[in-house]
Amino acid sequence: MKKTNLIGLFSAALFTLPAFAAWQVDNQQSRLSIVSVKNAAVTEVHHFQRLEGGLMDSGEFSLSIDLASISSGIEIRDTRMRELLFNVADFPRAVVSARVTPALYQSLKAGQSVATDIDFTINLHGQVGNMSAAVLVTALENGGLQVVTQQPLVLRASEFGLDAGIDALRDIAGLKNINTMVPVSFHLTLQPQ
Repeated sequence: MKKTNLIGLFSAALFTLPAFAAWQVDNQQSRLSIVSVKNAAVTEVHHFQRLEGGLMDSGEFSLSIDLASISSGIEIRDTRMRELLFNVADFPRAVVSARVTPALYQSLKAGQSVATDIDFTINLHGQVGNMSAAVLVTALENGGLQVVTQQPLVLRASEFGLDAGIDALRDIAGLKNINTMVPVSFHLTLQPQ
């Protein structure tokens, strides 16, 4: 992974992309979830309530995840994750960018799906890394697209400088451990513009 801070570049691309996107992420119909495992036995599912982004006709895709919108159902846990793990004062967003071959989704008729792997870049906590996701892309009746992970991605917290935050969460909660391998899944609905 390249340890470069490209927040300015990604932010500029992010905030210009949705305005000109052919499809925009529908926050109400989309979800990105993470799973945490503590003390090797307790599993908790969290999700982000604010996602925005879009897909251009050229295949350029960008997704901004508002890290302050983390929701676990327990406010004190959410506050601790915002402050200790994500450090939202300094790193308010994670930004995902990808380039998708337009023919992949432009030839789909409503109700048709195609399975594919998509390579993407993620800027999280000031670190940039490359990952790949196995997804199912489905064309919707209204001309929109649905993109769903076929299996969870596994994010290594250490690759994004999140180890200290996980340690701080573990200590403040009095836990023996919190797994640093974090499963991530998403269901994105992109509406035509």
